[in-house]
Amino acid sequence: MLRLIHICTYFLLLCLALSRAQPVDYSNPKSQVEYISTDADRGPKPNIVPVTRPPLVIDTPPPAPANSKNFAFNPKTQTWTLIKPGDPQPEEGALLWNQSNDKWLTKVPGSLSI
Repeated sequence: MLRLIHICTYFLLLCLALSRAQPVDYSNPKSQVEYISTDADRGPKPNIVPVTRPPLVIDTPPPAPANSKNFAFNPKTQTWTLIKPGDPQPEEGALLWNQSNDKWLTKVPGSLSI
């Protein structure tokens, strides 16, 4: 009988400890590691096996509507210029802004309807 009490106590403590366990934090990029398999059957190149899931993409703005306006920043004049639909696109690396992003950035968290 005493042995059964010890087993039940250990089981209860184990369940209590497991119920308090926290999920793995995947937001830290340093915790995302990969194991390199040294299995000789794979050939001369190592087999890289990811052990973490890919990051979740959240809080990204929806695609811009067709009637929204695009702006490009001119660093020389420190001004924003409207890009009309027929205008050529600015060079790569230019700072662009879409008018629809204003609504996205000013919404209060929790007010988004998905």
